[in-house]
Amino acid sequence: MSSLAISYARFSSAPQGEGHSLTRQLEAAEAYATANSLVIDRGLSFRDLGVSAWDRSNIQKGALGLFLKAVEGGKVPVGSTFIVESFDRLSRATPRQALSIFTRLLDAGLNVVTLNVTPLSAKNDSSSCVMMSRRAIWLEISTLMATSNSPTCGQSNSPGQDGRIMGRQRR
Repeated sequence: MSSLAISYARFSSAPQGEGHSLTRQLEAAEAYATANSLVIDRGLSFRDLGVSAWDRSNIQKGALGLFLKAVEGGKVPVGSTFIVESFDRLSRATPRQALSIFTRLLDAGLNVVTLNVTPLSAKNDSSSCVMMSRRAIWLEISTLMATSNSPTCGQSNSPGQDGRIMGRQRR
């Protein structure tokens, strides 16, 4: 098991950059990494600052797209842990599209940690239909929440920082 961690942070607009969105996401990732004996690789950590996930800009021309290419190109070691605040940081597209990002990371052998949801898996169960269905439900919930919260983006939202693991859990 690798002790390498990669963090991903994203916010959509310039006003969010003036707030504490980035700091909150980075501090939460650091806290999780420290608590789990992981080291965040700054060279492999990615940020989409002021980049939308609604229109998939973060994938098509942003840092998340570059990260996915690095993963697929073998530049990210198998067993590394990808840390993100919540599903909606990755995608605000349809749950099916968002699930494809998630499964791409799992299929590449990464652990995926979201910091604001309850655990949805046990060790080595990333291929389980039940677990994938539960992930799809969480993606659906994230999409619905993002849609309903969109008008209040400037307000403080303090996510839970209990560091729940999605996908393959560390042994």
